[in-house]
Amino acid sequence: MTREASEVTQQIGTELLRQLDSLTTTVTEQLMDAVEIPSGDALIVPLRASIRAALENYAMLLIRRQPVDAATITPEMSYFARLTARRGVPLSTLVMMYHRAHNIVEQSLLSIVASLFSDRPSSSLLGILATMRDWSNQFILRMQEQISEVYLDEAERLRTPGDAGRLALVQSVLDGTESPVEIGGHRLGGRHIAVVVWVRDPGTSSATLASGCRRLAEVIGAATPPLIVFPSSTEAWMWCVPDAASGDIALGEGLTAVIGPVAQGPDGFTVSHRHALAYQRLHHTIQSDAAVWRSTDPGIMTAAAFSDRLGLARDIVSVTLGELAVDDEYSRVLRETARSFLLYGTAGAADEMIAHRNTVAYRLNKFREAHGQDALSSPDVHLALELAHWFGSRVLAD
Repeated sequence: MTREASEVTQQIGTELLRQLDSLTTTVTEQLMDAVEIPSGDALIVPLRASIRAALENYAMLLIRRQPVDAATITPEMSYFARLTARRGVPLSTLVMMYHRAHNIVEQSLLSIVASLFSDRPSSSLLGILATMRDWSNQFILRMQEQISEVYLDEAERLRTPGDAGRLALVQSVLDGTESPVEIGGHRLGGRHIAVVVWVRDPGTSSATLASGCRRLAEVIGAATPPLIVFPSSTEAWMWCVPDAASGDIALGEGLTAVIGPVAQGPDGFTVSHRHALAYQRLHHTIQSDAAVWRSTDPGIMTAAAFSDRLGLARDIVSVTLGELAVDDEYSRVLRETARSFLLYGTAGAADEMIAHRNTVAYRLNKFREAHGQDALSSPDVHLALELAHWFGSRVLAD
């Protein structure tokens, strides 16, 4: 690219950036009319953000004089593509929106070129316009390719027995952009238990996933039919109105579940789900074999808070437990005995550890010898014992 051509593209990009807000509004309004998006629809805000991001992306490409091959879609553009897939909007409609926006922007580029370079001969103006059209065509084709990949990826994740529209509404509630009174008969104003269920065995069918959710809802003691959505073909999110649990939980073969705490109201809908997702991350982090975790499992909330902070957890365990922060059987028995004592007392620890009370007392004395007589009263020791229990070798010295 010559120096003169570079200066021209920079000027056009700078002017496009100056008109970013007004052009974003123009494109948004015309696309709303073209695809009949009603005023107030939840799609409008992410649509506008996507349009603005695409325009800014193109303008910066011109200003920096970068090749079109360097252009990549922004998070806003990716989010809108996924959102349209969740809404069930056809890919062809999404592609049409990009091409319609391209036509609108080309008209603006024509006006910008005519305004900036009005003193140039018509042959020069035509040359600039031809270059801009070539660049914008390449840009839109590159964006279309990347956007289509994102859309198809999301569509693949949604190939389950669920309702894509219901999933989109649930995600809008979790994002804080929607506040309906109910979703699929599940009222957001009441009490909730959120559950995340996923497929452990790749051969497990989506039908097994769905039936496992319903069976789990019965065991939890759901007072009304649960709300179930499927964010992917291998995972389900469920909300129940808690009543009374009716027995031990036995999931279908190849399924795993984590159960959030009981929470109240619209905020509780999100809070319980957020806890369940944190337990799922913990489950993945420690590669647990457990089929079901509940929020009432001792220490689970504490451990979940450190799933993505293993370095900090390791430091806490090392500094607090000292010589007992070692991955050997002797240290493990003393740590687990101390933890069990803190949870259940001497008699309960003896039952859980399958040991005589005198054995428990002996181990506790050994623990106190290592950390002091008041060690078991320290909140830091309580925390370190939980972290060592849940993360094991990941936070212990060899």
